[in-house]
Amino acid sequence: MNTSAKKKNRYIATLCMAAVLALGTAGCAGSRIPELTEEQEKIIEEYVAMTVMKYDSGHKSRLMDLSEEELFPPSPTPAVPAPTQEPTGGASDDKSSETAVVNYSLEEVLGFPEGVTAAFTGWRLCTQYPEDGGSEGFLLPASEGKLLLAAEFIFINASEHENMVDILSSDAMFGITINESHLCRALMAVLPDNMYYMSTFQETIPAGGSAEAVLLVEVDNDIAGTISTLSLNIKNNSKAYKIQLQ
Repeated sequence: MNTSAKKKNRYIATLCMAAVLALGTAGCAGSRIPELTEEQEKIIEEYVAMTVMKYDSGHKSRLMDLSEEELFPPSPTPAVPAPTQEPTGGASDDKSSETAVVNYSLEEVLGFPEGVTAAFTGWRLCTQYPEDGGSEGFLLPASEGKLLLAAEFIFINASEHENMVDILSSDAMFGITINESHLCRALMAVLPDNMYYMSTFQETIPAGGSAEAVLLVEVDNDIAGTISTLSLNIKNNSKAYKIQLQ
């Protein structure tokens, strides 16, 4: 046994003796060690055990080992029930779930200036456009087995000052839906100076003046005689619009 251990044991023995003497002298006048009761022996045992643990370097207090969470455990988080969706019913609930349909005008979609309006004036079928042949380099013939459908529009400036109508800069794409089922994309076309193509229209309309424009699509010969409805399709700024023409 090393010197430190001997000193520790000697110190513990001294403490134990002091405890015994303290208990003995408390109840007797003489120096003789009295008989200990069972309760006194238990007190001495507990005292000795506590003293040994206190001076034992290998022992750590459980209280000091506790973390703050162990001393003060967090309150359990209450379970949050999943939201329940109440059943809906009745006419009012059905209406609230419907998607609202917004009808846009051609002027709103194309960003026409205030005072300028657009109107669809009609359509016609032809084998080439312009029908009179136009000038060299400005003739657009239909492909074999197809016809050209020319949808015609008029832009009217009803204001008291001139207005610039610029469809070209909007990068809009156009199409025509025939009979609610056949979607035909508008052709790229270059027309004579006295005619305006709708997707490339970029002109100043004088006060009280107007300008005509046309949109061309190809249709199959077999549906040329069955056309009953036409819709104008416009894709502009990542949004798609459909405007009923007839």
